[in-house]
This record gives sequence, C-alpha cells and structure tokens, in this order.
Amino acid sequence: MVTLLLLCSFGCLVLPVPTHENVIQGQRSTTLDVSFIQKHKTLRSEIFDKLGAPTIWLPTQRIAVYGATFVRSHLFVAVAYAGGFTVPITEREALFIAFDESDRAILWRVGEADIHRTWVGASIHWAKSVGLTVKEPRVDFITREAPANRSLVYFYCIKHIKIIGDPWPGILLNGALLGQVRKKTYLPVELDAGKYTFTIDPLYSSTSKLPSRPAIFELELKPGETSYLEFHIETGFNKDFSVVLHQHSKEEALPVIRGLRETW
Repeated sequence: MVTLLLLCSFGCLVLPVPTHENVIQGQRSTTLDVSFIQKHKTLRSEIFDKLGAPTIWLPTQRIAVYGATFVRSHLFVAVAYAGGFTVPITEREALFIAFDESDRAILWRVGEADIHRTWVGASIHWAKSVGLTVKEPRVDFITREAPANRSLVYFYCIKHIKIIGDPWPGILLNGALLGQVRKKTYLPVELDAGKYTFTIDPLYSSTSKLPSRPAIFELELKPGETSYLEFHIETGFNKDFSVVLHQHSKEEALPVIRGLRETW
C-alpha cells in the first residue's frame, strides 16, 4: 500500500478492477459440503473420507485446515505517459475444523486467513477468535526423545531469503503438508518407523511467479531414533530458488536448535 500511495503522489491513477476469481491453491469453502458433520459425533476419518485430505492436519492443535488462496480483483495502476500495469490482490480463507482428543469434531467454521500467516498461525488466530484453547508452538526449547516405537525428525532453518508476499518453505511428506518453517525456527515431526520421501518446497503456496526447485529426498527412520535436518534457501542472479539440505548429528544440531523457537 505504501508503494501504491507513492505511485499516486507521482501522478499515477490506481483503480480497483474486479476479475474472474482465480483459485491459486486449494479449494474454496463453498465447494465443501459440511452438512453431514455432527458435533461430538463425526470422526476425523469420516470427514477426511468425504472432504478429502486437508491442506494440513495439525496434531498438536487438533485442527484440520481446508485452505484456499485466490485472486478475485486487481489494482490497475495507470502511469502518466507510460501506460499502466495491474497488481493482483491475493486473499486467503479456510474451513477450520477442531477435534477433541477422541478425534470427534467439536467446532467448524470458515474464516479469513491472513496472507502473512502460516497455516499454523492462521489456525491459532481462528481458534482464539472462537473461544477455543489450543496448544501453541513453544518459544523455549525442551529436548525431546523419540518414543521407543516411533521416530522423531527435526527440520530447522537458521536463515532463508524472504520474498515479498507469502511465504515460508513448506515441508511435505508424500505430497501432504507437514508444516511451514520460518527463519530461525524448527519443526518437530513424529512418525512411525519406515522409509519416507520428503519434499522441501522453497516457495510453497507462494503467489510469486519466481522459479524454484524443491528438494526431494528419502530418509529411513528407525524406532526410537531422532534425525536432524537443517536447510536453507539459496538463489542468485538469474537462478532458481533452491534448497540446500544438511543432515547433522545430535551433537552438532542440538546447540543450534536450542537457540531457535518452534515454527508458528
């Protein structure tokens, strides 16, 4: 908006222009039929079967997010003696569904999701707005050990390039979003033992048209084992945004992660 005000001060004309709605990612809530959901009765598995996989499932907050990022208007900027250009106005919304400890739906509602928030941040903001108390990401670090029959993975990022607009790199497992990692944060993920294919998308859900090359890698997780994966985003003149990934030992990683906070 500051840029637009400056443009106006230099003799530019800025006009809102409605356009045909273009969904960039996800699906609008108007396409989701939630009439079958009953409070304290409908199970999460039933909802996922009927609505499909959510944009993200947040096990700590026990919230499923069916999100959509879309453009339904532009700003036309007319520049004196030089023609003009359009700027898309990006919006985001989500159907939020909260569950109790027995995996039964307790509250569901469509809400706006600020384009400058991750899905975790948007979910916590929504929960507070409707009076729900949910666990928030930790600011202080507490060492966790993997359960004896499961595995724990820490994804962490010390630095990365922040582009204008959204957002933060996304961590995906078999195409499903596990979380978005901000700079100087970590994301703990608990999984069953086994072999997994992960993807780190540097411009996940970004409205930018900049080129990027997601990192795809396999990791075999053993019961009771904790893995530590550090990544950062690189780019350069006339280069794609790309992910540089390093796997570290516990002794190398923990001193670094202790100085970070859980992503939010």
